[in-house]
Amino acid sequence: MAFRIEYDPEAALDLYFHTQRQSWLRRQIEEALGHDPLRNTINNGPMRPNTLDAQRRLRREPFRIYYDVYEAEALVYVLAVCEKRGNRVLRRGKELRLGNGS
Repeated sequence: MAFRIEYDPEAALDLYFHTQRQSWLRRQIEEALGHDPLRNTINNGPMRPNTLDAQRRLRREPFRIYYDVYEAEALVYVLAVCEKRGNRVLRRGKELRLGNGS
């Protein structure tokens, strides 16, 4: 089954912030999440409790894509596109605080 991918307005701003990598990021998201967004791999999986208000995350170095899946609607809703630098997660250049010190 093919899944439709939609972007939260904040996630669209995240992509715009990464202008030089925007088309690469979109392609990575479409390829990884367009057909099997619930597949668990080392780079794709559920979020830990108390980290970010998203069901799942996709890892494409150095980026993290946070998203929810609505199976009944065949929809992937991208909530955020962030950059990971060491232990820090940056959203549009500012550190994103993940709950529980993670």
